[in-house]
Amino acid sequence: MHQHLQQVRVRQQIVERLIAGTISLRQAASEFSASRPRILLNHGNMIAKSVGSGNDNEWELRTLLGWVQLALADRLEQAELVLARLECELQACLRASVRSTPSRRDVTDV
Repeated sequence: MHQHLQQVRVRQQIVERLIAGTISLRQAASEFSASRPRILLNHGNMIAKSVGSGNDNEWELRTLLGWVQLALADRLEQAELVLARLECELQACLRASVRSTPSRRDVTDV
C-alpha cells in the first residue's frame, strides 16, 4: 500500500510541474509512464516493479491530461489556460507521431 501511495505522490508532482510549465507534455508523459507499476511474473510469484516504457501514445497523453484536469478542478481560470496549452502540445505530439510512423506500404516493401 505504501508503494502505491508513493507512486501517486510522484505522479502528482509530475502533474504540478506540467501545470507550472517547467516540463513539456512529452517529458511529463515519459516520467508518468516510468512511474507506472508493471507486474512481472517470476516463478509463479507476482512481483511489482516500476518500469518505464517511455511510450507517449495518445492514450497515455490523454490520461495525463485527465490528471491535470483533476488537479485543476478547483482552479477553473488556470485550468482553462493550462488545458489549452496542453491541448496544443498534445496535437503537436500526435502530428509528430503520425509523421514518424511508417506507412503499411513502407513496412511491407522492406
